[in-house]
Amino acid sequence: MATARGISSENVINGMGQGRVVGATTAVSLGMVDGVMAFDQVVSLMQSRVKPKASRLSQARNSLALI
Repeated sequence: MATARGISSENVINGMGQGRVVGATTAVSLGMVDGVMAFDQVVSLMQSRVKPKASRLSQARNSLALI
């Protein structure tokens, strides 16, 4: 985790690894999380990153068109 977060192992063990509960802004300042968003913001972000896939019917039609 230290490597992924870009912090020392000591910081992880002594700071994050103690089972404490911290607030969102504290977690950001400690490097425990990248940022803070409301749930609806997270859902919107995830939806914007999803690449639409062709429907199974569309895929089947495209496959048959190749034959």
